[in-house]
Amino acid sequence: MPARELDDALLDALERRLGLLSIPVDVWTNPGLSEDEAQTTMAPLGLRLPEEALTWWGWRNGANDEGWSKVLPQWREFISLERAVTEYRQAREIALSVAPDHPHGDPNILWSPEWFPLDDQRGQLVMDCSVGPGEATPIRVHNWEAMDEENAQVEAASLGAVVELWCRAIDVGAWEWDATASRWWPHWDLLGEADRRSRAT
Repeated sequence: MPARELDDALLDALERRLGLLSIPVDVWTNPGLSEDEAQTTMAPLGLRLPEEALTWWGWRNGANDEGWSKVLPQWREFISLERAVTEYRQAREIALSVAPDHPHGDPNILWSPEWFPLDDQRGQLVMDCSVGPGEATPIRVHNWEAMDEENAQVEAASLGAVVELWCRAIDVGAWEWDATASRWWPHWDLLGEADRRSRAT
């Protein structure tokens, strides 16, 4: 069965769960971007965002200062597209600077020009922008501290599959929102075996 691509119904499902936890999504996020706004932001990089990414940042353009580390868990920061562009540029600069002394020797192996970040944490989720129109966007997990043959392997077949995983994590309590402390707590043991193995949570 092909992976479900991100759509409005999936985002509504995520937002409904966040609302049940009393997370004020509208207050803690920036308004979503139009496709033209998103692609204009991306133009200096020479990249076009896949449709799933346009859907993601069209829903909300990341958490604002009030909602930082709150809308999504602190290990999955909800960054704006502008911040993602900055993260992308920094990643490419790092790859180019360390490649000469790295066993791989190729900056495009360390960080492909077609990888674009979804967050800015260790174990970073990155999407593959090489997909064609209407194709699902493979999601990889990249970690600069684990630069071996298994780094940046495809972890999910689509961004929709990742959001489905996050919804399940909330449903079973693996992502627990602590309203008193205004932070999330992880309980990975509550996940099913397949979800527990995933690095996309």
